[in-house]
Amino acid sequence: MKNSSSKENVNPETTDRIKWYKKSIEDTLLLLSSEPSGLGAQEASDRLKTHGFNTVVSRKKYAVLKLLVNQFQNLLIMILLVAGIVSVLVGAVSDGIIIFAIVALNISIGFFQEYKAERAVSALRKFVSKSTVVLRDGVTQEIAVESVVPGDILALQEGMRIPADARVISSANLSIDESVLTGESYTKPKHAETIGAEVPVFEMDNIVFTGTAVVSGHGRAVVFATGTGTEFGKISHVTATRDEELSPLQKELNLTAKRVAIFVFALSIFVFIIGVLAKESYYNMFMYSISIAVAAVPEGLPATVTIALAIGVQRLIKKKAIVKRLSSIETLGCTEVICTDKTGTLTQNQMTVKEFYANGRMAAVSGEGYSPRGEILGDLTSTEMQLINIGLLCNNSTQDKKGEFIGDPSDIALYILAEKANVSIPLARKTYHKVLEKPFDTNRKMMTVVCTSPEGLVSLTKGAPPSVVGSCTHIVLDGKKRQLAEDLRHQLLAINTRMAEKPLRVLGCAYKDLHCAESDIRIDDLESDMTFVGFVGMTDPPREGVLDAIAHCKTAGITAVMITGDQPHTALAIARNIGLVEKNAGYEGLMTGVELDRIDENDLPMKLACTRIIAQATPFQKDRIISGLQKSGKVLAMTGDGVNDAPALKKADIGVAMGSGTDVAKEAADMILLDDNFATIVEAVLFGRGVYENIKKFILYAFSGISTELLVVLGSMFSPLPVAITAVQILWIDLGMEVLPALALSADRIDTSIMRRPPRKKTEHILNKAMFFNIAQVALWQSVILLGLFWWAFRESSLEKARTFVFTTLIMFQMFNAFNCRSSTESVFSSLLGINRYLIAAVMFSVFLQLCIIYLPFANRLFDTVPLNLKDWLIILVISFTVVPFMELIKFIKRRYAV
Repeated sequence: MKNSSSKENVNPETTDRIKWYKKSIEDTLLLLSSEPSGLGAQEASDRLKTHGFNTVVSRKKYAVLKLLVNQFQNLLIMILLVAGIVSVLVGAVSDGIIIFAIVALNISIGFFQEYKAERAVSALRKFVSKSTVVLRDGVTQEIAVESVVPGDILALQEGMRIPADARVISSANLSIDESVLTGESYTKPKHAETIGAEVPVFEMDNIVFTGTAVVSGHGRAVVFATGTGTEFGKISHVTATRDEELSPLQKELNLTAKRVAIFVFALSIFVFIIGVLAKESYYNMFMYSISIAVAAVPEGLPATVTIALAIGVQRLIKKKAIVKRLSSIETLGCTEVICTDKTGTLTQNQMTVKEFYANGRMAAVSGEGYSPRGEILGDLTSTEMQLINIGLLCNNSTQDKKGEFIGDPSDIALYILAEKANVSIPLARKTYHKVLEKPFDTNRKMMTVVCTSPEGLVSLTKGAPPSVVGSCTHIVLDGKKRQLAEDLRHQLLAINTRMAEKPLRVLGCAYKDLHCAESDIRIDDLESDMTFVGFVGMTDPPREGVLDAIAHCKTAGITAVMITGDQPHTALAIARNIGLVEKNAGYEGLMTGVELDRIDENDLPMKLACTRIIAQATPFQKDRIISGLQKSGKVLAMTGDGVNDAPALKKADIGVAMGSGTDVAKEAADMILLDDNFATIVEAVLFGRGVYENIKKFILYAFSGISTELLVVLGSMFSPLPVAITAVQILWIDLGMEVLPALALSADRIDTSIMRRPPRKKTEHILNKAMFFNIAQVALWQSVILLGLFWWAFRESSLEKARTFVFTTLIMFQMFNAFNCRSSTESVFSSLLGINRYLIAAVMFSVFLQLCIIYLPFANRLFDTVPLNLKDWLIILVISFTVVPFMELIKFIKRRYAV
């Protein structure tokens, strides 16, 4: 076999379609035109030109300029920019400057928030080492990872990061940490045997994957995929190329902006035509039309939305959650389904032994988590001590110098059980010294170690109860080894089922006396004809706050779906325990991963709609779960922590990565939970809903003011009276007076009662019928009173004073109305209990500015105002305050008759 034939056999377009785990070592080397001694230097150089460098394309980091430009991609911002430019062109320079200042404020807040979030997320390439060891011309040599090519022979050794996907061709107790790919914490043993059956990626035990690490043992593997052709690369490519969809709020604001733009254009033309027909000058009517157009644009909306979102982001940081995109905070408020991993999110990921069974007795164990505090209830028999020792010795967990536990959570739980039994762990591990290990794998579902003992070599096994019990021919009862009869075997499996339903994760423990020398050990025979000792039942306690969070989801109309690798009965028991399903719930809301794969795409949305638990699931099925739920129109949040979770996190409406998860998952996600806690997601939903409610408050406030202005202007234009408000006064109301109270509303308190309502639909519009009705009520009330006031003041005094009356009363109307807008149903007096200091300060400052406009001579000239006396102010305050009792009556009717 010669390397020179590689150009014919090694084709980057065809190698990806080969199922390498099914190929024998000989066929693999033949297809890759490689040899156990590795490639030649020239051949490797030629292949590098053919296949390219072994690099993974990750999502490009946001360039500062691109991030800045993105802030302008908002129709309302564009409308404001046009309004500002027109204001400057027609001579209203001060108005233009104010508009540009509002735009600059909005852009600055959005840019800095998203820039900070981007910097908080680590880059994808952190997983890839800079160099690796391969065989070239039969000699091991260190080369750059980028130079690895298909056909290279990797020299796998402990601590090495795998640089490419490769088929194992030799293994000596080779064990790989695949947590960066699968998100699972346990290590995977790797072998060189051919796998004949169809298996998913996570069960390809003769393949090593890019980014994973060698934990123990050594071996060799031939590379068949590099760069974007690797599993790591494919996932990264999907994540990088999957388009970012607009959030529901972004879509809604774009729609609102389009409606405003059409309305503004039509209104400006209408006002201009009416004025010209009334024989006003073309210039004056052009100026007035522009002023009306600017008045009709809610200048504070972009800034208010941005500030509301930024406040939500800052509040969530205090709750240990990082939101990367501002718009994501509001999307959380629409969330209808939360698909969550169980381990570490709903639970603490700190397994605790709660009971064990041996010698016909069930013993209870007290204590929680990784603390040795607790005790075993009752005196221990020799068989029970034997069971505890098997759990301790068939175990790879340890403690570091700081006392921190290292190892699999189940192993740590067994280690702590031994401590509670007062076992001298150093002495036990010295007396029973481990000489060989057969690691756990998903096919056997067992782990076995061979230890020395005073009586000779003994193998100790722990694993899934059906696998362990099925491999035993004897049992220890009353300290004696007896034949395991078939009826007793059935009794043991029934005990396992009862323990699993509590819910406990159950491990069976057994041993086998080998009666041979160490050199004569036959690994394949270790897990047969064993002697059963007992079961150990452990649980992963729910995280603090999870039970309340699940309850909040139910009252908020949010469906929580638990995704776990546990067996169905264990998963159901856990779901009952945390309140995800009722205590007496059956299996009707449970689906297994196998069942999921069998469901037709067209039936999947309907099946998932009534599913609350997905058991025996794999991380690779998350993408399909998302697709099924999104087809039914649901807004979906999905948690994940492994590299393989990245596409699903990117595809979900809200991707939620764990702070302890992989950097790839964090990069793909919209939100990162620093505490890995499900309760934090529910907190985020509360803030998301609160942000949307505060935006609605601004919309009600701003558009009721805008509508009042337009009705007053149009009403006076169609009357024999002069126009009630000048163009510059309109601009001042919108740009100088209403913006600050509106922004203060965006920082209003969040009413926790919103979590007792169902989530809003993606199709629900902010400017819906209810909002139009609320706006119309206020606008009609205020405009009718203002027109009457103008008619009275014009008859009693000068045009300037009448306009000053209307100008000031309209502003005071809105100052009082700002407090009304804090709730569309609750009394303004009840809402004072949760006082908004920012709103009070904004109102006071706005009133101060209005006083300056009225009493400073230069402002009188600029705004066509005249000073008002105390009597005038008394009239203005009494009239403007009427909006409060008017809205109190409307709110009372809404509460009383639920309208």
